[in-house]
Amino acid sequence: MTVPGPPPSPAVRPDWYPDPTGRHEYRYHNGVVWTADVATDGERYVDPIPDRTHGGRPGPGGGSPAGNGIAVAALTCGILSLAFGWMPVLFVVGALLAVLAVVFGIVGLRRSRRVGRRGFALAGLITGIAGVAMAVAGLVFTIALFRALDRYENPEPHVVAVTTCAVEDGQVLVEGTLRNEGDVRAGFTVVVTVERPGSGLTVATVRRPVERVAAGATAEWSFRRPLPGDDGGSLDRVTCADPEVTGPLPFGVVPPG
Repeated sequence: MTVPGPPPSPAVRPDWYPDPTGRHEYRYHNGVVWTADVATDGERYVDPIPDRTHGGRPGPGGGSPAGNGIAVAALTCGILSLAFGWMPVLFVVGALLAVLAVVFGIVGLRRSRRVGRRGFALAGLITGIAGVAMAVAGLVFTIALFRALDRYENPEPHVVAVTTCAVEDGQVLVEGTLRNEGDVRAGFTVVVTVERPGSGLTVATVRRPVERVAAGATAEWSFRRPLPGDDGGSLDRVTCADPEVTGPLPFGVVPPG
């Protein structure tokens, strides 16, 4: 007959600890596993733990980090708010995520006293506050972008003319003038299509910024570029279509051409 040995010593001291499931304030640990005895606000209940994954010693901070999912949500929302906050128009999404990150971070910090993951909650709160600032920057960027697009699509009143459209030494030469007939100093962009005479085939597209033209003033502009390889030795004359004028290109970006 085998004599049973002494019972195993408790892994931890039997006592009430913060509930690792996060469903109650405290849960009783008998020294080996969590029990179904729980308490919230001084009232005791019976709530069996759903599994035995929390049967060991209470984790750091008095509970299991799995019970503070709102802290993880705070950090996730904070990171996404930084990703979207600077983008034009999408800054609205970034601002909403930033507010959620701040709210979730505050709630998560309070809950971390019982179930842990204070670091996640704190990081979510910090990134949420940064996300709010990023969303403000995104709002400013959006306003600046829409104003730039409006200036581009609706230039000041003007008169533009092409004074030279020719081939010189194997190069296309286009020159002209632009008069600002508006009431304020403004910038413009002149676009001219250079074509083969009689065929309508495009040889080059002239795009030249004309910057800071005072009200009532006339500015000169010019463009020179080598002819394409197929035309370099055969083309001696070109024609220019009527020029088109827009406002200054947004943020000074000049496309090739």
